Amino acid sequence: MILSFILFIIHKDKLSITLFATFITIWYHFFMRWIIGNVVGPMLLGVNSNNKWFHQTKIENKFYRILHVKDWKKFLPTYDSTLFDLKTQSLDDIINNMCQVELIHELMFIFSLVPIAFSIYFGDLYIFVLTSIVAMMFELCFIIVQRYNRERLVKLNTKLKRRRSR
Repeated sequence: MILSFILFIIHKDKLSITLFATFITIWYHFFMRWIIGNVVGPMLLGVNSNNKWFHQTKIENKFYRILHVKDWKKFLPTYDSTLFDLKTQSLDDIINNMCQVELIHELMFIFSLVPIAFSIYFGDLYIFVLTSIVAMMFELCFIIVQRYNRERLVKLNTKLKRRRSR
């Protein structure tokens, strides 16, 4: 990155601008995710999982079947698997954690659009739009999995609570 910056300052040719813009964009995406995950994320603790925002719609459920979410969700990494461990967390806590994580990924989804503004200085709008779309699709996978899994856990939790109340 430093080398690309030096080349950018000295030469300002198409290659050095492209290299510098690429490194800036990559750095932005990593840094933005780190900030949202580690600084903003903890501020979202205690989110209300009963909020309508977190309820899955019938259309969503059909969409998830079409996407075969059940088949590919296992391939996505988990940043902190302890948040979803039934040995250390209650079902209510896991559901709340899923809501928090969904919000984190939704923020990352939105902030993935920021690099498009870099094109004002660097030009090459299509590169920034393309990288933003790829980043957004990446985040969308995590949002979908959170929503898909949470709906199942909410149903299980409701069923277990009914059994306990009998």
